[in-house]
Amino acid sequence: MKLAAILLMGINGIGKGTQAFRLTKHLPNFVHFDTGHEIKKRVDDPAFANDPKVVEQKEVYYRGDPNDTVWVADLVCEQIKNYAAEGKGIILSGSPRKLYEASRVGPLLLELFGPRTLIIKLNGTEEVARERMLSRLVCTNSLCGFTIRKELLLEVCPECGAEKFAPKDLDSEDKIKHRISWYHTQTLPAMAHLYLLGIPITDVDGEKEEEEVFQQVLRTFDKYQLFP
Repeated sequence: MKLAAILLMGINGIGKGTQAFRLTKHLPNFVHFDTGHEIKKRVDDPAFANDPKVVEQKEVYYRGDPNDTVWVADLVCEQIKNYAAEGKGIILSGSPRKLYEASRVGPLLLELFGPRTLIIKLNGTEEVARERMLSRLVCTNSLCGFTIRKELLLEVCPECGAEKFAPKDLDSEDKIKHRISWYHTQTLPAMAHLYLLGIPITDVDGEKEEEEVFQQVLRTFDKYQLFP
C-alpha cells in the first residue's frame, strides 16, 4: 500500500479522533497525528518545565485558546518529517487549525506525499458537536489519548490497557463555546487555503453512527483512488 496524508477535519467533537484511531488499525504503517494531543504532551512534559515558550503555551492551552501559530506549525512540521522519514503515512486530526499553519503544513504534505494527500471533512452541527464533547471521556495515559462516550465506557482502554478515563481538559461549557467559535473563524479559512493549494476536500456526514462514518471514509479512498 502506498503511503498518503489523510487530513480529518471538521468542527470540534465531531469524531475526527475516533475515526483516526480506526484508520490506523485499517491502514498498515500509518500513524495518527493528533495535533492537540502532541501539544498537550509537549506542554505537560517535565523536560520542558523551564522552557519559557512552553510554559507560556501551557497557559494558553489550558485556557482553551489556540496556541501560538508559529510554535504549533514548527511542532507539526517537525513530526510530519520524522514520520515520513520512517516511511510512515500520516493521519492528521485537528490540524491545520489556522491559516498560517495551513500555509506551512500544506506545502510540506504535498512535497512528501504528492497527490496522495486528501482532506476528509466530517460535517455536523454545533449542537451535535457540543453534546458529544460533553459526553466524552479520554484515556488518562498521556501517550494514548483514546476517547470514548460515557455511555460506552470500558473497564480498560482498548488502545493501551490503561484503567482510567476522565473528561477532556477542554470539554467544559465555556471552553467548548470558545473552541467552536474559533473553528469557524480560523480553521475553515485554513481548510480553504489547503484546497487552493490543490488538496482536494471530500465531505462525510459526521453525525452518523461511528461505523457508518467509517464506511463513508473508506469509500472516499476509492473515489479518489488514494490507494491504487
